[in-house]
Amino acid sequence: LGIDWDDCLPADIDVMWRRGKEELDQLPTIRVPRALLSAPREQLQRVELHVFGDASETAYGAVAYLLSTAQGGGAEVKFVAAKSRVAPVKKLTLPRLELMAALLA
Repeated sequence: LGIDWDDCLPADIDVMWRRGKEELDQLPTIRVPRALLSAPREQLQRVELHVFGDASETAYGAVAYLLSTAQGGGAEVKFVAAKSRVAPVKKLTLPRLELMAALLA
């Protein structure tokens, strides 16, 4: 930006900063549902855990989802967890990194 620490911000950046600060005040109102199953257990026909892992030359990771199917036929998928790792500095083959992703999964 080319300004000193005690200089005023340019108007456009000041507006963005104040807007972002106002949005931070809304954080306490955000609610994230934590229940993985929204239907009672006796109404569920099937529950499946799906876990996926993948790798590239720079990183590898895994993600898990829970698929629940109700007796009425409705299905619902919920995110359970995810993990990622940076590939080691020592260059490994892609199949080795894929195995590491499978182990992480």
